[in-house]
Amino acid sequence: PPRSTRMEPLCPYTTLFRSQVTMSDDGYAATADPIIAPEQEEDLFGIYSSNTYNVFSDELISGKEYDLTLKLSFYRKPDTTYYEFTHFKIELLSITKELYLYLRSYAAHMQTRDSFFSEPVLVYSNVSDGLGVVGARVSSAATIEIGEYPVEGVTYQYEF
Repeated sequence: PPRSTRMEPLCPYTTLFRSQVTMSDDGYAATADPIIAPEQEEDLFGIYSSNTYNVFSDELISGKEYDLTLKLSFYRKPDTTYYEFTHFKIELLSITKELYLYLRSYAAHMQTRDSFFSEPVLVYSNVSDGLGVVGARVSSAATIEIGEYPVEGVTYQYEF
């Protein structure tokens, strides 16, 4: 008889193996939003300033309700039938104008520091007779969960 070419499913989770838990930071999730990553033209030398720290001014949306668009991509989607899971923590920081100016200028400095043709970028500082910035931030966070965690009887191995 001919052999079957059908793939057999993996066996269900067994407590003999540990489920690995890792933590990662995906700062690129916000690049789909036009407020955070507006379309930009390259300059004469093919350089454009990217938003390294995902900072933006609320000037265009101040006092208005705004739906922030995040784009997440999976290398492999979690298989929740085998107790895999993914939890995304989304954190939005409100920062002072001084911290905003520092992060924007520091990012521009880091992107152009090795370019022979670019002009030097001065990094913003609000410290008298020194370097640095004094600023503040307030944080709010939410979590998106795909799959259950923890599950009774499943052994987890944490790698951070």
